Amino acid sequence: MKKFFLAAISVFFLFSCSNTTTLQNNGATGTGTTVKQKDIADTSWKLTAISGEKITPKMMNGQEVGVITLDITADKISGSAGVNRYFGTYTLNGKNITLSGMGSTRMMGPQDLMEKESKYLSALGNVTGFEFKDNNTLVLKAGADTLTFTKVK
Repeated sequence: MKKFFLAAISVFFLFSCSNTTTLQNNGATGTGTTVKQKDIADTSWKLTAISGEKITPKMMNGQEVGVITLDITADKISGSAGVNRYFGTYTLNGKNITLSGMGSTRMMGPQDLMEKESKYLSALGNVTGFEFKDNNTLVLKAGADTLTFTKVK
């Protein structure tokens, strides 16, 4: 019985760390400021607010944890959702952006970070538009929610 229990626990941990999950995405295309691929590729962003509510990273042992990031390459997005990593692809077409193929790892973390992550991934999966307020601020629009990022790189 002990061996079965240990085997079951091992399988659970193996799958919880290695699987990916599909995030909801309408495949919707939104409008915003005209952006060229070269202007957005190879940039990194840090989430500063969800729907106007300021996001403050949690401090543990003198380090920030739960930082939510968005990294953009020529055709892919990825980043940290606070606890888990996420990834997907995007396409730009003039004023339109389309996110697709979204997925993430499935690890558990502190309840408050998991709640913040869930809210972020839910909004990210429903992005319908974007706006650059200046060269250092990116706002993704997801229905009634907005995700505000500050440029890191």
